[in-house]
Amino acid sequence: MLYRKISILTDATNGLMGMHMNNVIHRDVAPRNIYVGKYHQGMIGDIGLARILPSSDGKITTSIEYGLTKETLGPVRYMAPEAIGRGEYSKATDVFMLARAMEELISGRKPFHNINNTVCKDNIYLTLFLI
Repeated sequence: MLYRKISILTDATNGLMGMHMNNVIHRDVAPRNIYVGKYHQGMIGDIGLARILPSSDGKITTSIEYGLTKETLGPVRYMAPEAIGRGEYSKATDVFMLARAMEELISGRKPFHNINNTVCKDNIYLTLFLI
């Protein structure tokens, strides 16, 4: 069972890497967006929030120019501190979110499973000041 989970996550990681090689960021990586195909292959899906990186610094900030609000996108429990605190999304935030998804899929527990979303968001935001 663990081998199958790791195989699915490896496939999903390769899918995300393919997106990144084409300068596309997903911005909503979470277990609910890792799909399993007929032959147990992992796939990254639900690319509704995905964007092509427009800038040379490799970041995209949520703003009206992208047709989005200044609110954070995606599930809080999986988000990187810079996405929550500054609304900045990059390949690195996708990788962070994938690592959180992996944590849940391997351990069977959601990140920050013992606290509510507001406290979770505040705790992640506070880490901005530690990096």
